[in-house]
Amino acid sequence: MEKILKVVNKFLKKNFNITAYWNEDFEARVENREVGFTIAPLAEDTQFFVNDAIARYPYINADPFLWLLFHEVGHIMTENIWTAEELKYFDAQKESLAYTEDDQMRNDWYHAVPDEFMATRWAANYMAKNQKKVAKFWNELKAAIVDFYERNQLSYQEVEEEEWEDNLIMIDEEGIRWYRVGNN
Repeated sequence: MEKILKVVNKFLKKNFNITAYWNEDFEARVENREVGFTIAPLAEDTQFFVNDAIARYPYINADPFLWLLFHEVGHIMTENIWTAEELKYFDAQKESLAYTEDDQMRNDWYHAVPDEFMATRWAANYMAKNQKKVAKFWNELKAAIVDFYERNQLSYQEVEEEEWEDNLIMIDEEGIRWYRVGNN
């Protein structure tokens, strides 16, 4: 795990002066210039985000991990274009979406919130303009992830949503808390 974190931090620090940390999901702590990330299987709403980003920017051929990571970096890189009042309003818009039962509608509206739209657009622009750099980073990171999986005899397999709790790789500051071991 340390190797994965080291690869991510090396890239983010060098290119954006941003620090990364393990988290249960992807997030940005804009005020601290930090991004949280995971290598756990994607939650359903996170997969909606990735599918939407790929549909909006079909010319970007990137792994979902890269979309999620660079989207969070995009929040940090674009945060200075918004006033505090605008950011507060955007947060209220996103909070109100929690009551929307239609997943696709919630996702569409989420991406219409200006700070989310701009973070995703920033991610797409960065990956498009820096393809070689991003590919090199991804190859190094992918090698670290594969090494981690092999050393720990982990396998990724699709599981039903109700089984996620028993099958996710949960990583936090204490390390791996539980995971599924297997040959799949």
